[in-house]
Amino acid sequence: MRTVLFFLAVFLIIGCDNSEDFFLYQDSSPRVLIKREADTVFTTELNDSFKLSSHIYRVNVNYFSDQKISIVTTTNFKSDSVKVYNNNLAFVYFNNEGISQISFSASDCYNKKGIANLTVVTFKNLPPVAEVTVIKTAIHSPLEIEIDASASYDLDARFGGSIVEYEYKLNDLTQVSSHSTFPYIFGVSGQKQISVRVKDNDGAWSDEKTVYITL
Repeated sequence: MRTVLFFLAVFLIIGCDNSEDFFLYQDSSPRVLIKREADTVFTTELNDSFKLSSHIYRVNVNYFSDQKISIVTTTNFKSDSVKVYNNNLAFVYFNNEGISQISFSASDCYNKKGIANLTVVTFKNLPPVAEVTVIKTAIHSPLEIEIDASASYDLDARFGGSIVEYEYKLNDLTQVSSHSTFPYIFGVSGQKQISVRVKDNDGAWSDEKTVYITL
């Protein structure tokens, strides 16, 4: 009985005192994993991009440990704010364009640590890209065409970016429209130059895309 009490007392005294003992080696390090809310797989290294006007970047946090731990975050931009709720959901408030690096770390009572790193390229806006094809329709005239810019896209469509206006240039005509197609009848035959550019919902215009057609 005295032997049992002795070993019980030793166990209680040792507890979590960071000693180089049997219990330290038996303890496994905490493991921290993160993922975007839309993803299904957790990882220790997450690389992503984020549009600043999207307000809040959400990160799911998962961890494995035999001990009670607390998630601690560090960021290379002091103005960025990271809030962790219940050790499993983080809200990141970005305030800078550039590359933000955030570490999620957890230490147990044996000072063993697990780390997951988040690297995010933040930006205010990405410009749209114009794409154009020209179709010879010849419905009302042999010189009738239709300009189709429906394949144009916004580089930050994932963050709510969209095309809102189309600018068509042909001959001496410049026409701005909310429609992705534009019909036109030329007066004379020959080689024609047609240019299109598009504007996104942040007010940014794309570079012109130019094609040539012979009628």
